Amino acid sequence: MWGAALLGAEKVIGVDVDPVSVEIARRNSKRLGVEVEWIVSPIEEYFGKGDTVLQNSLHKAGNRNFIEGKIGSKGKVLNVIPMMFQMRRVFPFHREEIHEFPVELYVIRRTRDEEKRRS
Repeated sequence: MWGAALLGAEKVIGVDVDPVSVEIARRNSKRLGVEVEWIVSPIEEYFGKGDTVLQNSLHKAGNRNFIEGKIGSKGKVLNVIPMMFQMRRVFPFHREEIHEFPVELYVIRRTRDEEKRRS
């Protein structure tokens, strides 16, 4: 989220279904001095409008068919970037102090038909 603010965004909104994750993100953004409006909501029920959408689209490697199935005709996967992700122990059920695993970052663009439907 801080990347959007550094790029000159007038307003940054973060949406997540998990209230614990939202609270952690709220504290982190405050600690970093980044103004973010955090909302607890399933993304399917959030219908905000913006110029740019940045999604935490990191998924365990190998989920492209699942992602494209969820998107359907509403969007198109433009790129899939494989990377390794390190996650610090956050929750009590995490066993390792730092866990590293392969993920994919998806770059997705909304289709023109979906753009017209939303306007």
